[in-house]
Amino acid sequence: MVSSIAPVFRAADLRTVNLETVLSDRPAGNAYPGKRYVLRSATASVAGLRALGVDVAVLANNHTRDFLDGGVADTRAALAKAGVAAVGAGPDPQQAAVPYLRRVAGVDVAMVAYTSVDGSFVNDHYPHGPAVGDTSAKAGWQTRPRLWGFSGGGVTIPQRPRRIGDAWQAYRDMEPRLVPRTAAAVWASLQKVYPELQDWVARRGHGGPAMWDPRTSLEQVRRLARQAKLVVVQCHSGFQFQDASSENLRAMARQAIDAGADIVIAHHPHVLQGMEWYKGRLIAYSLGNFAFDQNFHATFPSTILRTVWDGDRLVQARAIPVELVGYRPVPVVDAAAARAVGRLAERSELSAVATRDASGAVRKFPRTRDAHSRPASFVLEHNTARITADPPVPTVQRVTVTAGGVDRLPADTLSRAQAPVPSGIEMGRDLFGWGGFEDETADPAVAPGGPPPVHWQARSSARVVTGDAAMGRRFLRLSAGGGGTALIRPVARVPLPRHHLYQTVAGEAVPADAEPAYSLRAMVRRSQGASPFARLTAYHFDDTDPTEDPESTQLKTLERPIDVPADERWHQINIDIPARYLDKGNLRGNAAMLYLGMKQSSDGAGRADFDDVELVEWRRPDGGGDFTRYDLVRNSTSRPQELSLQSFRLTAGVPGD
Repeated sequence: MVSSIAPVFRAADLRTVNLETVLSDRPAGNAYPGKRYVLRSATASVAGLRALGVDVAVLANNHTRDFLDGGVADTRAALAKAGVAAVGAGPDPQQAAVPYLRRVAGVDVAMVAYTSVDGSFVNDHYPHGPAVGDTSAKAGWQTRPRLWGFSGGGVTIPQRPRRIGDAWQAYRDMEPRLVPRTAAAVWASLQKVYPELQDWVARRGHGGPAMWDPRTSLEQVRRLARQAKLVVVQCHSGFQFQDASSENLRAMARQAIDAGADIVIAHHPHVLQGMEWYKGRLIAYSLGNFAFDQNFHATFPSTILRTVWDGDRLVQARAIPVELVGYRPVPVVDAAAARAVGRLAERSELSAVATRDASGAVRKFPRTRDAHSRPASFVLEHNTARITADPPVPTVQRVTVTAGGVDRLPADTLSRAQAPVPSGIEMGRDLFGWGGFEDETADPAVAPGGPPPVHWQARSSARVVTGDAAMGRRFLRLSAGGGGTALIRPVARVPLPRHHLYQTVAGEAVPADAEPAYSLRAMVRRSQGASPFARLTAYHFDDTDPTEDPESTQLKTLERPIDVPADERWHQINIDIPARYLDKGNLRGNAAMLYLGMKQSSDGAGRADFDDVELVEWRRPDGGGDFTRYDLVRNSTSRPQELSLQSFRLTAGVPGD
């Protein structure tokens, strides 16, 4: 699992990971009832942590209690047996909050971890109030009333039938008035009747992860700052799959630094988010997944944060780009490293915060950066990025876009258009990124005949060829048996964000950016007897209800033939896909699966080659806003257009122009 990344990880003096799984061999029937996503790994998998040389595993997250208190105990025992320290969870709130203390190279280091993801949000969504519809024995556990009441400790709750949401509301309303012992007794009574009520942190008489509390947590950080030279705080918070940090997490991180933390490292979103400097201290909002089998394309990019200290002075911070290939962490190089660093840079520059709107959907809204913070800057060196507090110095350049043409922008550049933006101009970004078929991973395990294409589902009829590629050194070749069809697709659907930014108007969230359009671009060549084609299947993915499994609805499939001459020469193709083509009824396409295919003539002859495959999102720039990693600019008019861009490059030693 970790052989590709272990050498660089083991090189550190102190190594830490967020362990977002239970280490236990208990049967599945012991899992937390009613929890949507339950994560468990066999205790033998602790060998992966040993291979990485992990010193301390953070357990302050929303999955440590997936097998209740028994799972917490199993995880701590498995780590202890393997010689890996644990921080952020325990059999009670006091032990969950115990910090990790160690002297490293003569420096006293303290690490503490908390989570704000406690399960209450799920309970708030259980149905409550007057029953609507079927509440008979055939109804689901969320709607079926159950008999519950409590008496003791000066508290009397009449025993009567209640749905789970009503029981939760009754407890939630009274808990602030109860002493801890009584609150624990009422909760234990409640869970006997409603075991599906979620509580993922150490409180109410049970164990689990350490919960963030602005009073007690900050006091602990203050004590540690007096006790140790270097204080590391890890926070598990924010919104999953969002590329902007949440207001809640931002407040936690700032408060921790104000209390004495020297660095704050956060997790929970499962995707890369930005970094920033607050009062001279580094905050990393989300490093993405590291070794995780989530089947979402957005969760594959990741990074390792490497920091070098002289006492409590941060000498250097560096991001090491990683990609999950077959769910295994692998370092990346060349264009893949530039994409990863560009992604980190633009998300650090992002002047937006993720929050829930009035409908309950999580969206990004503009925010103003405070005077004490500045976005982290990234300098791309040797396929890794030095993280600095020095703001980039953008330069202005004039780009002439040919009539009806498409121009490419440097891969290591962030840009924003300057007003006025000529009519017919759109900026584009490749949403996939792995259509060049180059070997951009630093993986020592190379398969015979060359590595398979990263993030593509390999088929026997598809292979990567090294030779006269349209771009670079490698390309994809499809072939099939007589009269057959060859087909290949990425391993996961590509997200299609309809809008990146919202604003509140009359109490409702409305888009603040232009409607997108999409296109499939590729270099293609074919021989006689081969008929290449492209296919795009649109889906609507809905994960807004935390009490139910997400819904994925297939909306429609678009298939287009690729008409290029059978001259075995490379040809640029472009297939436009207006956003409205991806919708069906009131459902909007927000994810897509791309297919490349070839139909072969009945005599068995023919092949089709593909290179530089891109699924591009096009938007008209507003003439300002944040610096963004754009790949392309196009002009839909019949005359050349001049566009003014403010840009800066990430590569070390390369001037902004």
